[in-house]
Amino acid sequence: MFLSGTIVSLLGGMLILFIGYKWMKIPFVLLIGMISHHPANLDFANNQAQNKIPTYGYALVYPLLLIGKIIFVQMLWQVLRLMG
Repeated sequence: MFLSGTIVSLLGGMLILFIGYKWMKIPFVLLIGMISHHPANLDFANNQAQNKIPTYGYALVYPLLLIGKIIFVQMLWQVLRLMG
């Protein structure tokens, strides 16, 4: 279980970074902020970048992720309610 979670997390993050950087031409520092979903990760990204650009990426994505989580939980609740 732990190994599969690790693989999915790493592959997902690497895929997002590759698509965002190579295809969409988003600056890498901004992308790092976009995929850091925890303040400790964001602080590490800010320290590595030696600027606050990752914070802008985090601020761009955070509201969308929050709304997305709420919608996902509501859909999951409806599916489980219909199944049981």
